[in-house]
Amino acid sequence: MSKQSGLGDRLLVGGHDISGDTNSLGEIGGGVALIEVTGLDKFALERVGAVRSGRIEWTSYFNPSNNRAHQVLSALPRENTQIMYCRGTALGSAAACMTGKQIDYAPTREADGHLKIAVRAESDGFGLEWGNQLTAGVKSLVNSLTEQNATFEGGIGTWATHLNSTVTHSTAVARTGSGSLAIASTSTSNAAASHDTPVADGIRVTPRHTYLVQAWFRAATISRNVQILVNWHTAAGAYISTSSPTSVPDTTSGWTLSSVSASAPPTAAYAIVIAQVSSPGEAGEVHYVDDVSFWDQGPAYDCGSDQAGNFNAQAYLQVTEFTGVDATVTVQTSTDNGVSDPFSDRISFTVTSAPIVVRKTMTSPSTQLMERYTRVVVQTSGGIDSLSFAMMLNVNGMNTRF
Repeated sequence: MSKQSGLGDRLLVGGHDISGDTNSLGEIGGGVALIEVTGLDKFALERVGAVRSGRIEWTSYFNPSNNRAHQVLSALPRENTQIMYCRGTALGSAAACMTGKQIDYAPTREADGHLKIAVRAESDGFGLEWGNQLTAGVKSLVNSLTEQNATFEGGIGTWATHLNSTVTHSTAVARTGSGSLAIASTSTSNAAASHDTPVADGIRVTPRHTYLVQAWFRAATISRNVQILVNWHTAAGAYISTSSPTSVPDTTSGWTLSSVSASAPPTAAYAIVIAQVSSPGEAGEVHYVDDVSFWDQGPAYDCGSDQAGNFNAQAYLQVTEFTGVDATVTVQTSTDNGVSDPFSDRISFTVTSAPIVVRKTMTSPSTQLMERYTRVVVQTSGGIDSLSFAMMLNVNGMNTRF
C-alpha cells in the first residue's frame, strides 16, 4: 500500500458525524506512561510502563444546526463519550477510537472574522486504540426495492403471482401509507407472490455480500404461517438456492415481521424476493404484505490472514441514525469467507435507539480466533425502518490489559 494523504477522512463523536464541521485534527495519540526506576548502579535512566492513556484534539467550525458541531460539543457532557477518527472511508481502512471525556470547547474569533473552536478529549479506562473499519465510514442501509415494489403505494410494481395465488393492490389495510399487496390463495397449497423474474426484474446482487430482507404480513380473516424468502439466480437466470427464515404466524389484528439475513452464493447475480403463505385453508383466503426491504450489507473485510485470537479484540460502534424496534449488529469471522468455514459470531451489539456509542470486548478470546475474513451482519426481531452506523475492530497483537 502506498503513502496516503488525509483527504476524505471522517470524525464521529458520540454517535454524530461532525466531519463536515471539522477543520483539522491535532494530536491523535496514546500509549503508556513511563515511570523512572533507575538504580544507583546505572549510568542511564531505566523506565517501566505504567497506565495507558489516549487523547484526540481537533478544530471545529461553529455550526449551531440541530445535531451539528456546536450542539454536540458545547454541552461538554460529564459522562464518557466515544470519538472515532476514520482515515478515509474504505472497508478495512485504519481508524482510531477512544472512549473518554471531552474536556474543552474553546472558540477563537480571529481578526479576519474566522471562528474556530479548539476541542480536546482524553481517554477514560482504555486508552486510544487503532484498528480497521468494518464499515466504509458511516454505513446506511439502503433499500434496493423502491416505490411500489417496496411500499405498494398506488400499485404493486413488478410483483406477480409465484405460487397458487392471485396478486392485487389493496387499500383495505396498510402498515404505512395507504396501500399493500394482497395475496389471495387459489388452492390449499402454499400461496406466494414474487418480485417477478430474475433477469428482467430481479435485484442485482454481488456474490458473498450479505443481505438483510424483511417484510410485514397481515391476515384478512385467518392466521397462517408466513415467511419472506430469497431465491438466488445466476446471470443467466438459473436458480441456485433459497434463503429462508423460520415461518411465523400472521394475525388479523396487526402486522407480523418476517426477516432473513443471508449471503449471496458465489455464482449469484440476481435475487428474487418471495412472500409466502403456508397451506391456506381454502381458495380465496387473503393475506397482505407491506414495507418490503432488501438491504445490501456489503462484503467481508479480508485482512490477509487469520489473526491472533488469544490476545482478544475490541469493537467500537457508533450509531448515528436508527428508527424501528431493534437491530442486532454482530461481528463475524471466517477463515475462507464462508466457503467451507461458516461465519461465526464474535461480538454483538443491540441497538434500540440513536445516537449511541458502545465499546465491546470479545467474550471468549482464548477459544475464539479472529479469522482472516471479518464482516458485520445486521439482524432484527422487531423490525428496522432505517439504520446508519460505523464500526471499527481492533485485534490485539500482544497481551493487553485494561
